[in-house]
Amino acid sequence: MWQTPPVHFLFQTYEMSHAAISVNIAITPASVVLGAPCSITLSATLSHSSPITIYTWPTVFNLALAQVRKNFWCIDLSNNDEPVRLEFEKGGKRSGWISRVLGGKHDQFFVTLEPGKAVDITAPFTLTTRLNKLLVAGHRYRFGFREGECVGNWMHGTREEVMLPTGDKTPMGRGGPKIVLDTGPPIEFEVF
Repeated sequence: MWQTPPVHFLFQTYEMSHAAISVNIAITPASVVLGAPCSITLSATLSHSSPITIYTWPTVFNLALAQVRKNFWCIDLSNNDEPVRLEFEKGGKRSGWISRVLGGKHDQFFVTLEPGKAVDITAPFTLTTRLNKLLVAGHRYRFGFREGECVGNWMHGTREEVMLPTGDKTPMGRGGPKIVLDTGPPIEFEVF
């Protein structure tokens, strides 16, 4: 016969470990040529007991947007550590509604991180091809994450578990508090 559990059991809280994400930057090739294609890669590793799926649109992981917003900093080491102004626009506008529909308009911004497995996100490094010529040939630069970069929207589970079928409009919940990224050291590169 079923018995009511003791009162201390009913009110006991189970503390789940807070998800942590470490992330590092790489630029390929390490020496860049103005006007030539170059790639930036973020390598993210999750420290948590189970997979999570992050929504990357407003984060550093949306590299197309992050490179023109205030997600990174850059200084010219050959010019007395002069800051390079990266942000020239606010970036695209997005409605406040986040669609979790598989194959929907926000599908590309959902990325699953598995515990202990690095996930690489790569995009063109736009500083080398910008029309406003921010970089100077012959100079050396240091490039890194702005302090406090975080992921605000995330859920427990893989993409397959958190994405919805067409027509389902269940709002996206949060898996927990914002995850402040454990960012690796800045990188240095030379421009030719």
